[in-house]
Amino acid sequence: MEHNSTFPIKQNELDLLRDEASGYLKSIQWEQGARAKNKDKNAKDESILLYLSRANNGSSASEITSVSKTVLALKKRLLPDSIAIPVYLNQTLFAIQEGLALGIWVKDSYYDASGLSSLNERKSALDSNGKREYESKMHTATAFMLFATAYNILYRLKPHASDDLTVMKQKFAGLPEVSFMSPLKGVACALFYFDKYLGHPRPH
Repeated sequence: MEHNSTFPIKQNELDLLRDEASGYLKSIQWEQGARAKNKDKNAKDESILLYLSRANNGSSASEITSVSKTVLALKKRLLPDSIAIPVYLNQTLFAIQEGLALGIWVKDSYYDASGLSSLNERKSALDSNGKREYESKMHTATAFMLFATAYNILYRLKPHASDDLTVMKQKFAGLPEVSFMSPLKGVACALFYFDKYLGHPRPH
């Protein structure tokens, strides 16, 4: 018997998830952890990690972050006299939206295939073993979602990316934290730091 290691993804299924993906880009909330806030605290003021660690201005409360608004603000910085969004900036935003839609699809598929959907429905009645299984599968679902999202974004942007990595070396210093607690928290954390990188004042 032949086994197929692939499974079809229907475009109409992804289209239905686009609104959810767009919703994440419009508004997410993330509260930085204590370790992230203290990351690289002894570095110079221009350190990007220090900038990221102060992204909430030292507040412990989670604030609403909007990637779509930050993109528009970045457009104004790059092309203050233009109405249109620069092509590459628009391609990036579209790639993230479509990548998120695919990530959500993968997460939903894992929910159904792993029994996580059933566990979620019975969450309040689970015993200690059931709760451990639920938490473990929730972390796995989040990891699958984030990986699928990131890989798809990379696939979409690779044809447009420059071979010159100088900008990346100068600007990308990593992430202070990544969350696998739940799909919602995983996406919120990832988009929070992406938004902060977009809004970083360094011009290059």
